[in-house]
Amino acid sequence: MPLVSIIIPVYKVEKELGRCVDSVLCQTLGDIEVILVDDGSPDDCPRICDDYALADSRVKVVHKQNGGLSDARNFGLAEATGDFIMFVDSDDSIELDACERLLRLATDSHADIVLGDWRVTPGPDRPDHYASLEEGKAYPTKDFILTALKAGEWYPCACFMFCKLSLFNENGLRFAVGLLHEDMEMQPRVFLAADTVVCLKYKFYNYIQRPGSIMKSQNSSERAISMCEILGRWKTQFDAINDLELRHALYGYLAKCYLHTCRELGLRGGLEVPGVDKKFLFEYGMNTKEKAKALLFAASPRFYSYL
Repeated sequence: MPLVSIIIPVYKVEKELGRCVDSVLCQTLGDIEVILVDDGSPDDCPRICDDYALADSRVKVVHKQNGGLSDARNFGLAEATGDFIMFVDSDDSIELDACERLLRLATDSHADIVLGDWRVTPGPDRPDHYASLEEGKAYPTKDFILTALKAGEWYPCACFMFCKLSLFNENGLRFAVGLLHEDMEMQPRVFLAADTVVCLKYKFYNYIQRPGSIMKSQNSSERAISMCEILGRWKTQFDAINDLELRHALYGYLAKCYLHTCRELGLRGGLEVPGVDKKFLFEYGMNTKEKAKALLFAASPRFYSYL
């Protein structure tokens, strides 16, 4: 049985797919399975996927109708049989010893989630993304969230995580279909389901920025609709948390994301999220800076959106 299942959704990336899959199949850890989910790609990707499966028995291919990234990942999760899972986008790549190093730390720490570092190309190589966390320390989920939020180091991207498959299956965790920013929607659900989180300060993931990426091609109204839905789901989920300190910290994160979205998308009227108003944004501001943003937004959402 494979130790690690690597899920790669595939759609219109015939020029980049080889780089991605080769980086995975050349891992120093051999006990892997690679699940290529052809999400109804109209180019040569289906054939490329099948060629990889013929050449390497560790490769599984799923051909399906186009349903988007979340749907493809969910199909991959249904096929996965490893003890651990990784998500790799088909236009990115991973370092050749990524699986070995992530698995070693997961095994040594008995953590449910291992967080690894990444680099973005093109762009400057940012220093340690998890500077506030102690490498190799298994943090209880609450301690991790509080520490990471205070430092601004809680990131939503599923590709930067290495998780126990049982974490997803035993908690019914699947990606929300039909939403943009699906990793943000999943973020609190997967972390709050975990018992412990550990950090590996190693840039194992190579994130490639492309002009035609989904986020660059979607307009602000579509993104605003998704963010309204996501933040509304967060509010409902956070309301049910009994631990007052943790709940308030997550409310603060919600408020920060709300204000960031309004500014990034230029939403002069704000977002319609049930239970989130100007009072909420100020009351749960994570720090003085966030409270100041909330005050400015309350005074003039239109002016705030232009900053």
